[in-house]
Amino acid sequence: MKNLFFALVFCLGITGISLFAFEPEDLTKYPSAVPANSFAANIGIGFNSPEYGDLTVPPLSASLDYNLPIRGLPFFVGGIVGFYGSFAESGAGATKIESSYTVFDIGARFGYHFNWGVDGLDTYAIATLGLALESAQVKWGSYYNSGDTTDSDTSLLFGVAIGARWFFTPVIGVFLELGYSALSFASTGLSIHF
Repeated sequence: MKNLFFALVFCLGITGISLFAFEPEDLTKYPSAVPANSFAANIGIGFNSPEYGDLTVPPLSASLDYNLPIRGLPFFVGGIVGFYGSFAESGAGATKIESSYTVFDIGARFGYHFNWGVDGLDTYAIATLGLALESAQVKWGSYYNSGDTTDSDTSLLFGVAIGARWFFTPVIGVFLELGYSALSFASTGLSIHF
């Protein structure tokens, strides 16, 4: 417990020092980790997805962002793709029902970088707009009959999220996004800057 207390005090101290170094005009500049006219790619896995049944494939996503200054402000544009699958089994008596559900999404991202003056840190807010392609298959069977049904649908994908990337080398880092942007409410993984 004593070590946890000292670690918390240390983190708060570092945060306080960073805030004293922060200047308001920093919010109009790109972070040093991701300069203007460069790319950042994320490959990640999501958590807390709105799944049906048990997950068979967790939410996987890949995104690519291009840092595009608009009126001198640190915006970015990009795209995202994602996929996940789930399976549910139910039944009563001699009747058995199996349901599988998959979703593939594709969308555009638009966001804004926040520069806090910390080397290697990139924080941002994003909005996502695209399509989610959903497919469901239901199989049922009993002593008397059996069958299966397949259905597919397309729906609008819309989400907003906040995110952070930490680059521990000039090219490779990790990211965390909270909010809904690629079939989950939290996503983490590997970031690459080029």
